[in-house]
Amino acid sequence: MGGHWGRRFRRLIWPGSAGIFAAALIAVFALLVANGVDTKVSDGDRAVIAQLNVDESCGDVDGFHAELECVETVQTTVFENFPSTKDAFEKGVTRHRAQDYAARGYGSCYDRAMLIEQTLRHYGFNIWRVAIYERQQRLWDYLRPGIRSHALSVVETSRGEMVVESVEPFLGVDKGGSVYGIREVRDGLNEEKIDGDTFGADIPDNFFGGDFIYFHGVYSRHGYFFEPHLPAPEIDWGHFRLW
Repeated sequence: MGGHWGRRFRRLIWPGSAGIFAAALIAVFALLVANGVDTKVSDGDRAVIAQLNVDESCGDVDGFHAELECVETVQTTVFENFPSTKDAFEKGVTRHRAQDYAARGYGSCYDRAMLIEQTLRHYGFNIWRVAIYERQQRLWDYLRPGIRSHALSVVETSRGEMVVESVEPFLGVDKGGSVYGIREVRDGLNEEKIDGDTFGADIPDNFFGGDFIYFHGVYSRHGYFFEPHLPAPEIDWGHFRLW
């Protein structure tokens, strides 16, 4: 191979700065693809979901009020059957599916959100993970272990996106029936336009008073939850959004 294209090819494969940069980009891309999260509801998930016994509320969902009843029933049933512990994180323990959570019998916000999500997917809802992090002063601070974070979900309803909290009995729907996605909750808290009276329920401390950033579709920054446990963010690319 010669000429212009030959020189370009040699620059890519030769251990110079251009080649090293290209190789690094390819490696990062491959790592992120390998760590992509598959949210398909598995047979094992369905076995756990059947034990929740929520068919009466979720078997025939038609219209917003039926959607709300189903979501609320799933959230309440998960809370009642699976305790949440803040110290449930175990490095390298697979947290991929609802059956992983059920087998352990305990979990954190991450695990509860996963079970809620898989259950509502089973009943036909479009739902995705949202990772929120308490706001930091510098961008690289978000890479530090131990910063305050939280996992919850957002479900698509016939009235729009609605927050589904994973630890406290809170849904993003106000007393008038208007729904709130994660941006509406954050901005409303920041601007002091919403409070507990808006929803008829306390707003969880996990929202950090609105002082947080959030990412749709992000399951972890570290790669510890899903096999093959590669050291890179775990992302559902089908729902990934930065805001």
